[in-house]
Amino acid sequence: MAASQLINLLYTFVSRPTDSQDAGVLTIGQISGAESMNVIPEWIKLGGPLRTVDRDVRRNTIENILELAEGIGKLSSTSIEVEFGVGSGAVNNESHMVELVRQAARSVIGAQVIEEIPRPSIGSEDFAFYLDHLPGAMFRLGCASDRNGGPALHTPSFDIDEESLRVGARILAATAVLWSEPESARTSHSI
Repeated sequence: MAASQLINLLYTFVSRPTDSQDAGVLTIGQISGAESMNVIPEWIKLGGPLRTVDRDVRRNTIENILELAEGIGKLSSTSIEVEFGVGSGAVNNESHMVELVRQAARSVIGAQVIEEIPRPSIGSEDFAFYLDHLPGAMFRLGCASDRNGGPALHTPSFDIDEESLRVGARILAATAVLWSEPESARTSHSI
């Protein structure tokens, strides 16, 4: 009962204190407990990712989860322990580096095929750990094509069009060249 109430409260109230413009997603993707259906388990484990695009939103969401768990624990006379792993934070691209990547991509593949991502993705990326230490920018490189059928990411049939590796390497090389040039020398040129 306590686990089901906690799940309901988490899905109902975790996002309430968060501004609707700030993304925050909690998913309970794991529920485990007793092996037999006629036994009330001694413990139940709930697990899943928490994804936010802002450190303050993450901190506030974690505080809210802890308060909800404490409340359900008191109401149900159960002991609820909440643990958060390290997990990657949000990818916070540095605007100057974004512009360099944008310039490099335009010189390599042309502006007409570049798609700007209008708002932050709630995906989880290890690249965020690098950006905690150095200014940088992550970009997405399309890797599906008619040649490989375009299977979706994170599926058993996923396969890349290996031509995307060559294009990505050229964009990274062009970005490195632009980054190394004095700002006064930076112009759109082909690499």
